[in-house]
Amino acid sequence: MRKNPYKEQLKLARSQRKRLQTMFNRLAAMATEWEGLDGGMECDFNLLAEKLEPQLEVMDTWIDEWRKDTTDDEGEMGIHEHY
Repeated sequence: MRKNPYKEQLKLARSQRKRLQTMFNRLAAMATEWEGLDGGMECDFNLLAEKLEPQLEVMDTWIDEWRKDTTDDEGEMGIHEHY
């Protein structure tokens, strides 16, 4: 069995993806705390949480590709989009 050349990328990406998911969950919980008290604050926290979703999706894609070792010779997939 061949050793995955993206071992370090996978380790870091998985760790950071978990941290981003925690941030998302905390922001969503904060929005819920404002429910019924201040709709503007509730909306603001929901919007902040939603801004994390595209990056979570990008990280999921990278993690999957690195796990399968299906990137090109430079380790790129052309999925770096900035939101």
